Amino acid sequence: MNANDRFEEIRRMLAEEPDDLFLHYAMALEYVRLGEPQQGIAILTAIREKDPEYLPVYMKLGTLYQALQRYPDAVEVLEAGIREARVQQQFKTLTELEQVLEMVREDMED
Repeated sequence: MNANDRFEEIRRMLAEEPDDLFLHYAMALEYVRLGEPQQGIAILTAIREKDPEYLPVYMKLGTLYQALQRYPDAVEVLEAGIREARVQQQFKTLTELEQVLEMVREDMED
């Protein structure tokens, strides 16, 4: 399945299940793959606002901001994800978020 087919399939599935956060997340990833990171950011931000407990959004949004050199945004998102991972006792995710946050802070110093 190529990128356009995948995009259309996700769009079709979203029409059937508009409240499925995973499908919205998948759509955001497709926008990023298609070179439209701002659209991906908009969707990921909406997911975060709708369900702040959805942990995957923090890593993807944080690394996307990092790639775009939007370091303050990356720090804010990653710190929020770290807090949420602690609440949920998701220690593997917590460690991963902390590692990315450290890399972002190093990028900020360069």
